[in-house]
Amino acid sequence: MPRSVLVSGAGVAGSCLAWWLDRYGIAVTLVEQAPEPRSGGYVIDFWGLGYDVAEKMGVLGELRRHDLKVQEFRIVNRVGRRISGFNQGAVQKLIKDRGMSLPRSALASALYEAVKDRVNVRFGDSVAGLEDSPRGVEVTFRKGAAEAFDLVIGADGLHSAVRRLCFGEETRFEHFLGYYVAAFTAQGYRFRDPDAYVTYGEPGRQIWRITLDEDTTVFMLVFAESDSRAAPVHDASRQKEVLTRLYAGGGWETVEMLHALQASTDLYFDRVSQIVMPSWTKGRVALIGDACACPSLLAGEGSSMAMAKRTRSLGNWLSRRETTRPHSRFMNNACDPMWSASRRGRAISPRASSPGVRTGCGCETRPSTSRTALGSFRCCSEPKCALASNCRTTGKTPPNLAVLGLCSAHEALVPARVSDSISYRKDRTCKDFRTGD
Repeated sequence: MPRSVLVSGAGVAGSCLAWWLDRYGIAVTLVEQAPEPRSGGYVIDFWGLGYDVAEKMGVLGELRRHDLKVQEFRIVNRVGRRISGFNQGAVQKLIKDRGMSLPRSALASALYEAVKDRVNVRFGDSVAGLEDSPRGVEVTFRKGAAEAFDLVIGADGLHSAVRRLCFGEETRFEHFLGYYVAAFTAQGYRFRDPDAYVTYGEPGRQIWRITLDEDTTVFMLVFAESDSRAAPVHDASRQKEVLTRLYAGGGWETVEMLHALQASTDLYFDRVSQIVMPSWTKGRVALIGDACACPSLLAGEGSSMAMAKRTRSLGNWLSRRETTRPHSRFMNNACDPMWSASRRGRAISPRASSPGVRTGCGCETRPSTSRTALGSFRCCSEPKCALASNCRTTGKTPPNLAVLGLCSAHEALVPARVSDSISYRKDRTCKDFRTGD
């Protein structure tokens, strides 16, 4: 059994794993580059595997304190009139009330609070160097300290430093999906819709708004961009300039939203990407969560996958092994079919979420029936149409549709970007994709 494990990243995946490793008697050091637990961020729907794990960890009571009790998902037009949506109560019935909507930072905070007094925690530091040897992993930290661990696990997200140091540059594993996402909180925002998640979209850009309490509102913005380096990801002032330029002239509450953006102090801004890797282990180093199998923020399952029940199994498995090397087959299957599906590629398209948007060739998107699901498509036969080209794809991936999967002819090439309404079978070729009615 490993005597000491370093977990890099004190987010959802890292804190959850640290809790289970400690439970099985393994000494854990949790290192996080942020100076303190992160706040802000977007709102998530939390259910499924993650909910089950949180229940076993005894943190559901704390999480329910932050449940927004959303009753409605509402799609509005440019003047704010409801044009589509659904009752969230119906969703709760389907999952037997085992789910909630809450800020992602509230989930991460609850998990951290559950483990902070049980493990060694270091904020404001990160992994700067790794050297694997038969005796262990020699870790050099950014602040200059050096220490040896039996095992190092990278839970440091989409832009993982552990992955870069051990497996190679990010560009080898990142699949940019053609979108950027931003999220921020606004204080004193004058438009409020308690218990409702409201969204408005135009071709290439989307706005989501939800009220947290009497004074706090959270916005999430998604916009299309084909260049993965077109927008800055580490300069808040330039990010605000980009968002202001791209959303200028939009309908609904765009003007008020942009004013709130300028006053925000917690802007989150990043590319929408997937991480796909052939293996998640190398020697005594392993990856979990978004560091190795990021399905993209818009897939709506990232937090649950980060807490998948095999995270618990990993602690149990390591505690019963004499070796300190993580078995590659166990790690690569450690997160159930849910993660396996994410590796094949799944995301949503904000363009498709805009109800009734017509393209120049006559294609039309229909309203989506869920926050993270695409609307269905009616596609014309024009060969130049991006939607039609997905029915006859030759391996190219138009950036305006969602990642669902691959036909057998192109499974080894690139992700085929098709909508969730397109049905296909693995034994058919791409030209046999059929759009749903």
